[in-house]
Amino acid sequence: MLKSLEPILDGSPQLVHFELKSPSDLAAAVSAPVTEIATIFLLDKAESFDDNLSSFAEILAKHAEGFRGCAHSWILEDVQHESLGPGVKGRACIMAIGWSSIAAHLAFKKTSAFQKGLELLSDARGSEIHHTIFSEA
Repeated sequence: MLKSLEPILDGSPQLVHFELKSPSDLAAAVSAPVTEIATIFLLDKAESFDDNLSSFAEILAKHAEGFRGCAHSWILEDVQHESLGPGVKGRACIMAIGWSSIAAHLAFKKTSAFQKGLELLSDARGSEIHHTIFSEA
């Protein structure tokens, strides 16, 4: 199957697993018109960072117009990413954030609430963010 995806991939994929703690939160995020998938890279797993992700999700719920839902989880495997350094394996969290539109997400990024949320994630070494639209097959 991965061979058939090679024409659209920009390199070798890292296949990972994560523990789904709240299926209803994930359902809200992926059933939104647009879903932001954010992968956040750290050197080590810290429970305090998990708490900060929950606090970030609360900021979204209270202050982000167009927010539809959010789920987050630690990736179970160690991962490599350029933000961690060459050859360095670290940890990562994945967030799925549902939005009414990409414009709603970009508008939220201009707010003071977003800046406050970023402060909660300051231990991160890097991130990757993508937007996607999930649809039923």
